[in-house]
Amino acid sequence: MSLLAVQNLSYRHGSAPLLDGVDFHVARGDRVGLVGTNGCGKSTLMALLAGVLTPEEGEVVYARGCRVRLVEQFLPRQLRGTRALDVVAQEAPEPYVAEELLTRLGFDAALLDREAAKLSGGWINRLLLARAVASDPDVLLLDEPTNHMDVQTVVRFQEFLARRVRAAVVLISHDRELLDAVTTRTVFLRGGAARAFDLPYSRARCELLDQERAALVRREAEQKNIARLETSMKRLAHWGHVYDNEDLSRRARNIGRRIEKMEGAMTAAPWADRRTLGLAGAETRASRALALEDHTVTIPGGEDLYHVPWLHVPRGERLCLLGPNGAGKTLLMKEILAAAAGEGQDSVRVSPQAVVGYYDQALEHGFSPDATLLETVREASDASVSRMRSALVNAGFPAAEHDREVGSLSGGERARLRFLVLKLRRPTLLLLDEPTNHVDVEGCEALESELLEGGATVVFVSHDRRFVRTVATRYLLIQDGGLREVDGPDVWYDQPSAQNRARA
Repeated sequence: MSLLAVQNLSYRHGSAPLLDGVDFHVARGDRVGLVGTNGCGKSTLMALLAGVLTPEEGEVVYARGCRVRLVEQFLPRQLRGTRALDVVAQEAPEPYVAEELLTRLGFDAALLDREAAKLSGGWINRLLLARAVASDPDVLLLDEPTNHMDVQTVVRFQEFLARRVRAAVVLISHDRELLDAVTTRTVFLRGGAARAFDLPYSRARCELLDQERAALVRREAEQKNIARLETSMKRLAHWGHVYDNEDLSRRARNIGRRIEKMEGAMTAAPWADRRTLGLAGAETRASRALALEDHTVTIPGGEDLYHVPWLHVPRGERLCLLGPNGAGKTLLMKEILAAAAGEGQDSVRVSPQAVVGYYDQALEHGFSPDATLLETVREASDASVSRMRSALVNAGFPAAEHDREVGSLSGGERARLRFLVLKLRRPTLLLLDEPTNHVDVEGCEALESELLEGGATVVFVSHDRRFVRTVATRYLLIQDGGLREVDGPDVWYDQPSAQNRARA
């Protein structure tokens, strides 16, 4: 039985169609992954399902009494001063339900009593999830719920969805392992339309690509047949004119009408993402890109976090930093960045030949919110304005948006701009702090390919498990006041999450 059905739904963003004739349904017990490129309309579709927006055409039909709950991405202002337990208790049928939900999500007594606004981003995500679940909805809508969570917290979130959430779920995420672990159905948004499969993400993606390859083969065969008929039509029309033969002319017209029908019934061309995501690096002859010796990572203000006795990073290696939120992964990358600028400690040495590119998870480093897109890109390159405009278009920014201010960009748009700036600077040492947070699945895969083929030295932090396993050549774990090399990420992922709680 369908809890809700989307029927021929259309919605425009400004003058451009965003969703066009979308159809799919959500049944009781479904776990639906909603997948698509940044800007394709996923969050808009969520708002339409929740009734926050009204479709311009079509409708969302709900079963009688169906309760739909959209989990907020940000803490509502009216809840900022409320203690965490009370935020959930307001929605729960009994007070003990609120405490049980939050405990399952990792809250201890201190966090239960803390004001909601004083929690970090990952804890706020969990708080808002528990608040929505406490209201006992029939359909739960989750838009990137694991942003700001470390890997162990993501695993806890998976377990929570599987064991505690009874509602049907519609989930937007770019985390492929999460999608495979929790979804039973997948809906792809491509070119404004929806393609639904009764399969988890990876299997659904394979099926989608198989269908698109088959469609492309059919379309090419149809185009060849039309081209053959057009040749015959032109030849008959020519002979009919030269020899004043009405029969030949009539046959040419009949073929023309046949071609028109065939063109109207042609297999649709598979949708393709035309944006590019690049990190082309310059070459360097230095054999060692980075070295740390007898270095201590400290919090601004003086508290020591962990000690690095010795670490040498050869050119071309890709290091993944593992550890809980708050362990000091981002601090280490900032200290490497400072050393490259000649402002760091002597215990951190960066090759003088290195060109450093830094991707910060807040997407603010080096960006002026008042600068336009074109001004921002021109600071990274001395190429001509026409080439800069072409680079912006290839990155997914149409010419009409080049005078738009950086401060108005969404997270996904900022990510694309950051990668474009990095590409133009051609870095040989990349410091990437959660580079997949705002990047869609296709973008994640493109980034993986760029890093594997580009040859740059990479130090990165990511909670995307598939990205980590695909990209890294070495793994460094921050734990018990030190930094040690481990054989693989599972050494960290498999540890009991209660022993490695993220800092609030």
